[in-house]
Amino acid sequence: MHAERDHLSRIVFPKLRLIAALYGVHVLEIDLRAGVTEWIMASPEDALRVCQRQIDRCRPFFICILGERYGSVLPSVDRSITDLEIQHAVDGAAGGLGVSFFLRSPSALTDIPEIRKSDFVESDPAVAQRVERLKHFIRHELAPMVAYDGYPARWDASAIDWASGRPGRLVDLDSFGRTVGEVVWSHLKNRLGLPSRPPQEADPASREQAEQQRAFMINSSNTEDLRRPINAQLEASLGSGRPTVLIGEPGSGKTSTLLSFCNVLAKGHGNVLFHFVGACQQSKSLPHTLWRVCRNIEQLFGIDVITGLDAPSLAVSLRQGLHRIPKDMRFVLVLDGIDEFEDEESILPEMWWPDWMPPHVSLVASCSADDVGRLGGQNAALVHLMPLDLGARSELLEVLSPLLPGKMLGRDVEDMLLSCNAAGNPLFLKLAYSFIWPAATVARTSHGQTGRDELLTRSRHAAAIGRSAASSAIELIIEAIFAEAENYFEPDLLRNLLALLASARWRLQESEIDGILRFIHPSGDALLPALFFLRAYLPRRWGHVEPIHRAVIAAAVRRYSPSPELLSANHALLAKFFLAGANAVSPEPGESYVIPNYRKLEELPWQLFKAQMHHELRVLTSDPDWRDIRQRSLGPIAAREDLVWAARLAS
Repeated sequence: MHAERDHLSRIVFPKLRLIAALYGVHVLEIDLRAGVTEWIMASPEDALRVCQRQIDRCRPFFICILGERYGSVLPSVDRSITDLEIQHAVDGAAGGLGVSFFLRSPSALTDIPEIRKSDFVESDPAVAQRVERLKHFIRHELAPMVAYDGYPARWDASAIDWASGRPGRLVDLDSFGRTVGEVVWSHLKNRLGLPSRPPQEADPASREQAEQQRAFMINSSNTEDLRRPINAQLEASLGSGRPTVLIGEPGSGKTSTLLSFCNVLAKGHGNVLFHFVGACQQSKSLPHTLWRVCRNIEQLFGIDVITGLDAPSLAVSLRQGLHRIPKDMRFVLVLDGIDEFEDEESILPEMWWPDWMPPHVSLVASCSADDVGRLGGQNAALVHLMPLDLGARSELLEVLSPLLPGKMLGRDVEDMLLSCNAAGNPLFLKLAYSFIWPAATVARTSHGQTGRDELLTRSRHAAAIGRSAASSAIELIIEAIFAEAENYFEPDLLRNLLALLASARWRLQESEIDGILRFIHPSGDALLPALFFLRAYLPRRWGHVEPIHRAVIAAAVRRYSPSPELLSANHALLAKFFLAGANAVSPEPGESYVIPNYRKLEELPWQLFKAQMHHELRVLTSDPDWRDIRQRSLGPIAAREDLVWAARLAS
């Protein structure tokens, strides 16, 4: 079912997350077959227990996609893991609400060549009969839960299978994917009691901030205990009158630390406003951030703060607004990643950075140690995010993967990995773990010494890299991952893919990459297997490929040196892709209301400028409809950005 699962992860769930975010809901899907193949081979009973725990975690929601395979059989009960998963999901479902079955039409397999049939159909007639009995049970005993019986698909011998990189996969899954999206969204709306239309939000960046915050807390909840000591330091600094700056190297966990800190503050410290500079492109604009913070102060405390929309006026508004907050109301402003602001309009740090605040108002920010002085933090109380100690490293390794805990690596490998200098950085430890994980799964399932030797070789390589400073080690481990990818893909193809990712102003969704390739990219589907290989390693947040992480870009440039011509061509490609999209889209089939196409509104002007498509940019920024939807959707700061584009064109 690789094609169906890939279709859901690349197209259906990203769109579902977009719709759910409009209602303040974060959707996280769990694929029970992602990464468990080797586990099933080694210990099917353990694999079943892991999958059953994930089913319980997702209740009442469960999707079963069934084709012509029965699955791995547990000898102790003579039933497949798939069969037992279905029983577990149904047994705990109240009336079957939230459980859905999708049965593929056997005719979808008509054109598959005999040499590939075993991937889709049971060769043993007795096992094939068990598949049919399971389908009969679903159709007759669980009929109300069957959402699509006989969904169509077609074998395309020229299409690339993203999982294996080989030619040949099932295509034409749009009907299947659309039905899954509609059924899951219907279950979500009913379960959560959501209204028929999303609430109106005047500031879309606020909605995205909230979604990113929820998603990040979900992804980092397992490491909550590691941040308690630093939380105590941050809390002790409040009310001093000086800003507090959490400093640490890239990948050290500043965002998760501040979010954990905000969770603590929200339980008894009055009003807390968290702003993650890296949440979206708007958030990386300092004027927009100043406007958003000032607007929140106005709404929270009923005072007029904003005196103008230009950057200097907003800077003054913030400084004065913090002093006008009523003394009987506490306010904590948390700005994560102030070194990530990317403004075309210059504004000096001392224009907005408050040098003193009343005791009931506090500012907590984060940035890298190299940038704290440059950004105006000379008068700040500095809290250093120190490298993880050995105990914390071991705890983090234990929670990196529920399928392969660190203790299963072997004591020698674990000691090798945890003792190197860079292992004190959570990002390096996660990347190093990802680097050795494929060899670890082979070693776990291998009865000989080959898998163990490969695991030791990779571990020694990762440990040798880890002897460098963390910032250098992160780049080097990413470069090692690129080198691993070259065993499967041509270097030129990897260069093209990474240049495409690096050419986005903010980020690219996987569904957008797929759309771009379908739209005009000459490499076509060839890039998709490489993307799916790298996605297991590269830093990713909230379902998006995260090329902006400076270490990824630095490693890619050092290894592949994408030419200015290639980057410029990709800017033109992205500009044409976003130009072809609508300014507003309907988030749900059959609905009359539309929402702005935020990705186009954020990316298009910048891509046109970088591609030197000046005529198209001039036409765009002169269009009153475009200016109107930009300002209504992205806020008043977007209107000033349009003036910047116009001034650049004039010069």
